Amino acid sequence: MTNIDANESSQLGQFSARSGGTSGSYIDKLIIGGDAPRPAKVRKKTLEYSVTSYVGYDKINQALAQGWKKAGGIEYRAARQTKQSKLVFITIRGIKYAWRMRADQYAKLQPYASNIGFKDASPNDLDLVYGPSFPKPPTIGIVISGEGSTDNLSTFCDPTKVNSLKEGWFLKDPGNYASN
Repeated sequence: MTNIDANESSQLGQFSARSGGTSGSYIDKLIIGGDAPRPAKVRKKTLEYSVTSYVGYDKINQALAQGWKKAGGIEYRAARQTKQSKLVFITIRGIKYAWRMRADQYAKLQPYASNIGFKDASPNDLDLVYGPSFPKPPTIGIVISGEGSTDNLSTFCDPTKVNSLKEGWFLKDPGNYASN
């Protein structure tokens, strides 16, 4: 959402998130409120107002030439694994939705990875998206009996896999990824 006028919005490479205007469905690859990546910010001050907004990576030089000033750089997050976690992702609405899975949970869920739809991220995955409020994938769960204990595990799931999960899995949260 923005309160800048159409001319300023155009200068910054912003466009409607819905196809066909305000009543259309969300465009593919739309991300709302992601933690990373985040586009650069620019600021414009005049005698009447001051405005700060995001700018498209391909519009930065154009915006600077039209009087905007840099107000914040592009924020990326490198794909890294740790001893305590594994970086995984699912593809939802054309984006790679990434999160860190605890290493012990990863070990228990790895045999189900293809059924759930998660994949291991690598340093070559430069298009990972972290923590958006939209789209949000479904969350599924399973109870696994082990040596003297029971594990209640949950994780995100590729939306195209929800209706074909193997026995024992259940839907905990349907997520939010519809186009409207």
